Amino acid sequence: MRRPLVTLVFALLVSVPNLFAWGGEGHKIIAAIADKRLTPAARMQVIALLEGTPLPDVASWADDVRKERPETSRWHYVDIPYEATSYDAARDCELTDHGDCVIAEIVRAEKMLGDTSQSKADRTEALKFLIHFLGDMHQPLHCAERRDPVTGKGDRGGNDVHLSFFGTPTNLHAVWESGLIERGGVNVDRVEKWLVTQDEKALVQGDLVRWAMAAHDLAKSNSYVIPEDHQLGEGYVEKNVLTVVQQLGSAGVRLANILNSLLGRLPEAPQKRIQTGFSNLDRLVGPEVPLSKGEIANMRILCATVLLVFLGISAQAQTGTTQQPFTITISAENPIVKIGSPVRIKVRLTNTSTQDISIGGGIDRGLRSTYTYEIRDTNGNLAPKKTSKTSEATTAGKEIDTATVVLASLKPGETSFEAAELSFPFDMSQPGKYTIQLARSIPGDKTHGQVKSNAITVTVAP
Repeated sequence: MRRPLVTLVFALLVSVPNLFAWGGEGHKIIAAIADKRLTPAARMQVIALLEGTPLPDVASWADDVRKERPETSRWHYVDIPYEATSYDAARDCELTDHGDCVIAEIVRAEKMLGDTSQSKADRTEALKFLIHFLGDMHQPLHCAERRDPVTGKGDRGGNDVHLSFFGTPTNLHAVWESGLIERGGVNVDRVEKWLVTQDEKALVQGDLVRWAMAAHDLAKSNSYVIPEDHQLGEGYVEKNVLTVVQQLGSAGVRLANILNSLLGRLPEAPQKRIQTGFSNLDRLVGPEVPLSKGEIANMRILCATVLLVFLGISAQAQTGTTQQPFTITISAENPIVKIGSPVRIKVRLTNTSTQDISIGGGIDRGLRSTYTYEIRDTNGNLAPKKTSKTSEATTAGKEIDTATVVLASLKPGETSFEAAELSFPFDMSQPGKYTIQLARSIPGDKTHGQVKSNAITVTVAP
């Protein structure tokens, strides 16, 4: 909610609620659009910061904590006067006990998120704020306020513009936050269809002030253009639903661009730390490889997307070690999926040694394999791996992964958490149960060879 209604009696009459900016659904759409466009490196850091929670699931977190943290209230919007033709920070973003404005907070959140010297907790909070507030700033009525020429009182971004929407008492702000999305049938697919027609490189041009002013201008040209009787219906929806789609799509693409810019490079491994790893993520989640139409159809219809982040680790001390340094535990967030739907897998690695160890993931095809995983059907047979024009099939049901990038270190007894969404083209075309198991070799340790995870079961439904 941008700002709550003052009059309790009127609030009780509202059945189209004055939800948080864009409403929960709008923010989820923006986050989903952004999530699809993250680079492998940015995705890995997002996963690490959010501990596997999907981007859309934290998109409204800033609204959830707003009451208990009133100092964040003004971070959700910027009150640019209706008649203004430019943004004036001294006028529109004045610091108060309830914060300053959305533009200033996005700048702070970007700085915090991009600074790897900051704590994980602070960077995670910055990420959650950034996801939400960039969406807020694209809602036209979060960037404009109309004042009464006599009293000088502002309408709080349309919250005080009372009207009827399809016969239901509400306010203009609520219509733009949720009413148009619901009545207009706006969803991720519809926004993606619009984005297909756009030059996404052009959409990310500009800066926060330019984007806020564009939203402000839309408030003048679209949001505030209402009939004198304040009765809104199908005509108002038809006129404005495309604007909603455009703003949601632009916000999602811009959010992805910002996250890729801030998180696009993984932190380098400390010189005296131990090598770690994933591999081939560039092929798996990077630019699409040229596949035939049949291969693409099979990939989408027949393959369950197995989501694995492999935590790489080597526990060699200066003089070498033969003690098993870690344990690997994996679990599926959604163990029952339909064919072609993603499976989210959590990976927990526990340091069982007596020294610090480093964990992480990265992209490297040139190293020798240290990681393997297996996918088997109900008969215990390895699921075969499909081929493409640019990658040859590996041993059925197995893939090799290595890396040298360190994300963090674990003290003895500490446990890390990772999760990801990676597309592995295994043939799981038949409904049924599949088991997944991860194994990691210990470089230089001929005594133990490999550390295996537990085996988990995923059910693929028709």
